[in-house]
Amino acid sequence: MRDVTIIIPLRIDSTERNENAHSVLEVLHDSFDINLFVLEADSNQKFNPPSYIDYIFVRDDNPIFHRTRYLNIMLEKTITPIIGIWDSDAVVPDIQLVKAVNCIRHHNITMCIPYDGRSYNVTPDFSFLYNRYHKKAGVIDENKDRFTLHGHLSLGGAFVVNKEKYLQIGGENEYFYGWNIEDWERVKRCEIAGCNVCRINGPLYHLYHPRLHNSTFVDKKEQLKGVKEYLKICSMNKEELMNYINGWKWNKKVQKIR
Repeated sequence: MRDVTIIIPLRIDSTERNENAHSVLEVLHDSFDINLFVLEADSNQKFNPPSYIDYIFVRDDNPIFHRTRYLNIMLEKTITPIIGIWDSDAVVPDIQLVKAVNCIRHHNITMCIPYDGRSYNVTPDFSFLYNRYHKKAGVIDENKDRFTLHGHLSLGGAFVVNKEKYLQIGGENEYFYGWNIEDWERVKRCEIAGCNVCRINGPLYHLYHPRLHNSTFVDKKEQLKGVKEYLKICSMNKEELMNYINGWKWNKKVQKIR
């Protein structure tokens, strides 16, 4: 997995979020010979990075975490041809990550979502057990009937991309600010641009953390802006979309990479 980097943008807003991030990184490190890159953005550093990851801290006093902006920074800095974009609380069985990476490596795939749409919210007690003792997706998988199924067609939490192809269609859309519906938009944008998107059979698990202001819509105004942006993208054909992407002010840095 030396041709793969997992990138995780991070804002520590609870003890649980901190523990989840450490567990997710530890499991990835123990399971694979893989590159791990974390960018923490906050008013002060709260995460103690393990020695085996690449880590950047960015001073950011804004209480709203602009995740899409930081992901673009990380995409620019990452040098491997394959990038996995992970939430700090996302757990995917190892075999599903392997299959997703191989889809990017060996097939004409721009984006692979390493689960089939089933996203389970792990209960606080099982998240605690996972973080403190087990750190094995199998332990969670065996008990998934105890968890709430968040959705059958979820798109967020984790995805794997061909870096070059993903940057050619703009990378992340920074018009999505805070917690929003960018998971839908990026898949739709790929499809309109003619890029192949696939899924891997199996679930994703979301470890518990309190849902504070960066885990829900900032306010009705930002929620509506996100919906309007998504619908705007949906209404475009390929030519219109590429012209629109080329006009993104943050895309000028990305264009230098191409």
